[in-house]
Amino acid sequence: MRAILSRMLKISTLVIVIIFPFFSFGQDYKIDFEIEGMKDSVAYLGYYLGEKKYVQDTLQVENGRFVAQGEDQLRSGLYFIYTPSFYREFIVNESNFSFKSPINGGYDQVEIVGSEENRVFRDFQVQMGKIQTMLSNKQNSLDGLSREDSLAVVQSMLELRKESINYRNKLIADNRQLFIADFLTLMSDVEIPEMDSIENMKQRQLAQYKYYRTHYFDGVDITDPGLVRTPLFKPKVLNYFDKVIPQLPETIIKELDDFLKKMESDPESFRFWTVTFFSNYQESTIMGMDGVVIHMIENYYLNGRADWITEETKTKLQQELRFMEPAMIGNNAPTLILQDTALNMFSPLAKVKAPYIVLFFYDPDCGHCKKKAPILRAAYSELKNLEVEVIAVSTSTDVEDWKKFISEKNFEAMVNAADTQFKSNFRADYNVRSTPQVYVLDKDRKVIARKIDVEQLVDFISRYREFQ
Repeated sequence: MRAILSRMLKISTLVIVIIFPFFSFGQDYKIDFEIEGMKDSVAYLGYYLGEKKYVQDTLQVENGRFVAQGEDQLRSGLYFIYTPSFYREFIVNESNFSFKSPINGGYDQVEIVGSEENRVFRDFQVQMGKIQTMLSNKQNSLDGLSREDSLAVVQSMLELRKESINYRNKLIADNRQLFIADFLTLMSDVEIPEMDSIENMKQRQLAQYKYYRTHYFDGVDITDPGLVRTPLFKPKVLNYFDKVIPQLPETIIKELDDFLKKMESDPESFRFWTVTFFSNYQESTIMGMDGVVIHMIENYYLNGRADWITEETKTKLQQELRFMEPAMIGNNAPTLILQDTALNMFSPLAKVKAPYIVLFFYDPDCGHCKKKAPILRAAYSELKNLEVEVIAVSTSTDVEDWKKFISEKNFEAMVNAADTQFKSNFRADYNVRSTPQVYVLDKDRKVIARKIDVEQLVDFISRYREFQ
């Protein structure tokens, strides 16, 4: 665990642009640096924002000395000094202190005056460095040892890891009033009690899960504005949203609203988390997360709460809603008026009487569609046994290409449809901006799945039917 904080991100990730606003707290700051042996003429004062690094200020160096100062107090968080020959991280939660270090020295040679936060941070780094060195030595000593001797070494390594946890916990307990306590707590996980008194294993596991979820953020003031300026808070929070709570849109939306409400008192934190969550669920591959995205667009971006976005962005988000909302999971499937292979108009949703429908939107010239079509055709018999009919909808207006695709992919048994005159709204209603797109509808013609792989259709519908 050597200098764990300074190794978390390589300096190549440094972005010399400040994209987030800096908020004044009405008090100036001054940090004096003295780096013995430094020949650089310029140093950069930077900070973390989530896992990324940004430059706060450019400082002139003279004989290894330089000063970071300003009329407004620096926000709390993990900061760093960077030059081509030197890199060191430190905590900011006090307005005035001094930092002295030899250019090639470790944290054990750092001298701090006027900052209790950095005294604790330095002590933590020094102790973790010692433990990491011992662990590394023991790991290297395992080569060539007998099984019995190896077990003894492994046991001693476990004891060292336990020692590091105990040391960290003691630092936290002894410095609860400091920002560093919250910061170090982010490294900890919840210690779940055995709950042996609950004999039923499933009930015990459920109780342990509830305990873990309830106590996940224990010991951390998540409203502390400084936490967003560390590389540990974002993964801690996203792990909770992605892996701890049930991956159901309604559950996520409730938790997300509760979390963001706590962030509203600090504009930087609120903006950071709003943007982070929106990106996270926009990119999610879990079915149904578009409901979370829609909720965020409507309740954060288009109602004035996200006051940093432009009118142009608002317009784009409004357009995005037009594509996302009509066929989202839980909604009635939008009406389809298309042409059959004889080019007669018909309503395929009204024509099909099967309890379940798979809508397969494709472009005959789409390479991915050509790969998925044979897989869908191979599953067709199984789908029919599950009372499913497939409606294959071509997005092309070229009748020859459409009919050629049907013949080549052996789609004749399915219900085939197209919009050769480009009169239907299905491309917007079903968000068919790329192909293939797959939807599953139930007997009431409600959307129960979307953006599902054709390989998953049989398994999904089989499981769905079991719970109906």
